[in-house]
Amino acid sequence: MATLYYSQDSASIAGVIPAMDTLTSNLDPETKQPYHPSILAAMTLARKKMNRYYSLTDDAAPYRIAMVLHPGLKLEYFRLREWEKEWIEQAEKMVREEYAANYEKAAAPEETSVEASPAQVSGVPMVPF
Repeated sequence: MATLYYSQDSASIAGVIPAMDTLTSNLDPETKQPYHPSILAAMTLARKKMNRYYSLTDDAAPYRIAMVLHPGLKLEYFRLREWEKEWIEQAEKMVREEYAANYEKAAAPEETSVEASPAQVSGVPMVPF
């Protein structure tokens, strides 16, 4: 399933964490389904490997930023899944810092006229996440 999804043209960095969440939730060895012990062992090993890769996304800002900016995900994705409040706040902070460092100055006009609209004077406004 994941291979097919990421082989399509529609795959994006914003979809990595949700896909990993789906895969991880399906690898829960504590499931009530009766699996053979070898299947349970394989699920445990696969989940361990997924957790390793999942933890690497914590060190890579683009994953968080892409999810926060994605119109269908935003911070609501994390809130609905009851992620830690500090992690959610950090994700929002990363987006704001990235914007301030690399885009805010580019969005602000060099000269403002008396007739300019508020959006033109202040640059591109940040919308709530």
